[in-house]
Amino acid sequence: MRSTSAVVAALAACVAAAPSLKLTVTGPSVVTDVDNLTVKAIVTNTGAETVKLLKDPRTVLSDWRTNTFAIEGAAGTPAFTGIKVKYSPELALKSGDESKFAVLAPGQSFELTHDLAGVYNFTRSGAGDYKFSAGNVFQYVDSNGQLATVAAEAQSHKLKVGGSLASFKGAPKHDKSGIARRAIGYTSCSSTRQSQIATAANSANSYVSSANSYLAGISSGTTRYTTWFGTFTSSRFSTVKSHYSLIGTDATSTTYDCTCTESGTYAYVYPSSPAMSTSVVPSGMLPTPALTLAPEPLFTSNPTLPSTVALMTTFTASLVPSLLQSPARIKLSTMPTTTTSRLKRPLDIRDHAALSLRGSVPFVSPLLRLARVQGATAVTEFAIRIVLLVHLKCHRDTGLILHAVTTCEPTRESTATVVTNTGSDSVKLLKDPSSVLSDWQTNSFIIKSRIGTPLFTGIRIKYSPELALKSGDESNFVILAPGESFALAHSLAGVYNFTRSGAGEYNFSASNILQYVDENGRLAAITAETTTNKLRIGGSLVALRHKEKPSRRAMLRRDIGYSGCSEAQKSQISTAANFANEYVANATAYLRSISTGTTRYTQWFGTFDSTRFGTVKLHFENIGTDATSSTYDCGCTQSATYAYVYQDRPGYVYLCEAFWSALDVGSDSRAGTIVHEQSHFVVNGVLMIMFTAQLPLAY
Repeated sequence: MRSTSAVVAALAACVAAAPSLKLTVTGPSVVTDVDNLTVKAIVTNTGAETVKLLKDPRTVLSDWRTNTFAIEGAAGTPAFTGIKVKYSPELALKSGDESKFAVLAPGQSFELTHDLAGVYNFTRSGAGDYKFSAGNVFQYVDSNGQLATVAAEAQSHKLKVGGSLASFKGAPKHDKSGIARRAIGYTSCSSTRQSQIATAANSANSYVSSANSYLAGISSGTTRYTTWFGTFTSSRFSTVKSHYSLIGTDATSTTYDCTCTESGTYAYVYPSSPAMSTSVVPSGMLPTPALTLAPEPLFTSNPTLPSTVALMTTFTASLVPSLLQSPARIKLSTMPTTTTSRLKRPLDIRDHAALSLRGSVPFVSPLLRLARVQGATAVTEFAIRIVLLVHLKCHRDTGLILHAVTTCEPTRESTATVVTNTGSDSVKLLKDPSSVLSDWQTNSFIIKSRIGTPLFTGIRIKYSPELALKSGDESNFVILAPGESFALAHSLAGVYNFTRSGAGEYNFSASNILQYVDENGRLAAITAETTTNKLRIGGSLVALRHKEKPSRRAMLRRDIGYSGCSEAQKSQISTAANFANEYVANATAYLRSISTGTTRYTQWFGTFDSTRFGTVKLHFENIGTDATSSTYDCGCTQSATYAYVYQDRPGYVYLCEAFWSALDVGSDSRAGTIVHEQSHFVVNGVLMIMFTAQLPLAY
């Protein structure tokens, strides 16, 4: 009895000595784009003594992108897609590194903002209200210099998530097939470390093999099993067996990154990214569905069609049987019109591959030499493109893409993109006009050089992927079977203006964020592996469409105009344009009435700063009553598209199919669409308003 009392007294003393903490989560009430999803965690010492807390990367005291929040919504919970880390608090304590701790005096707080974009995936759980709670168990250094745990009083935060639910940040998703039959790899590892990793990886394979053998030999719980996996249940047992079976020999098919210097940390991975154990996830990994996206400049050359076709016959005999079985057929409908008039019939890649086989002359070298010659005819250009596609088809398992440096002028500049499904399942991709899957002249390329970047002068568009999905129109999508490619030539003449950046060598990268239809029939985002291509720009640096500089004077003292519009459409446009003027007037008045950030302002334009605020005000003032001084073209029939403009052609707006089914005012309205398009004109400042649904500041 005396012993029991002593234990109770000791426990009471421990409880009394424990620190007292309060954990609060704060953040915005509404987020319309998960790439802007941030919350702040505040840990306050509410006790009477100073406390030394461990900044464990699995807690809100660290900015590591770990699973530190419990997020619950009516429709479910978002999937965690951040970092899983193996961490040793004991090693952190022994290191003597004070940066691993936060020391809080009584009443003092520790605050940290967490960027959750890419850490949680809301595409399956959907839009709605969510409760954000932070993990409230922390470790602190007690009076004996040892680590102990304390549970903080916790306060959650409610937040409405809507708008864009797919994050473009974070690690890419990956397919298990991406690591099959691949050797061990290293990033920034010394030879000594490579040797250590190789030894450990082989031992890891032995561990997994032994575990698989043991699991195959039992059918009920054993001491060894329950020590590691807890109480035995048949479903959990099957899961454990399946997981070890899947791991197999992955340890020696993984790339290891040695750049992490975090003390107390053994390793970490993004669980959605197999085949990588890293501190920084590099590019070059295959997404799920795995895609390879590469820009391919069209070649310019003099050689004849027969000499070009002869290059195709240099494939080895071992490649031909699979080529002849290929259903791929290159049709003239995808080629320049000049080609159609000069070729008698569609060219079938099987015709040319079967011509003659003369050994195995290396393929890439002669084609690169061919690419450096200028002055191509359409036929030769077409034939070389066939060679490229055949080459891609023959190498579909490796995803090999052929690149070459060429010289051309922006007045006739053309770039082709090839999207290849290198995954094991078919994928249904959305032909979003803002992506390289569409031939719309949107800003779908990233062009950079040491001397600068060209000015984008193409199309700005208001498009609704959700409407495209709901329409049931299959022409809005492209379906790629495993190994299949989608190739499209993009004419960039007039889309980018190189006069300011000048002649020189540029890196061309294609925008690699695509949307696909997932297994639930919803749209999800995918980051494709992309390859940068170099291209030398020279000669005439300005396309004819750039010769005339945009001017606001063309819009002054002008009435509303129409092109190809019915009387009913004219009436709808007139009504919407007048409402648009009211929206802009209200927005301008509101902006003039504030001098600091407000909830209404930050919702549309982000964090307040005086420079950006001045720019926003100026842009709305520039728009003014342009809505009723513009010409509206009703000839666009593009589904799921509201409208588009050429940003260097002020006062001319193209209205498309979705515009006519919208309401006059409100979410995704005609009036909102008109203001959206007016904001894109260069003369108004190319205001990148964050609206896809409502009109800013106008309610």
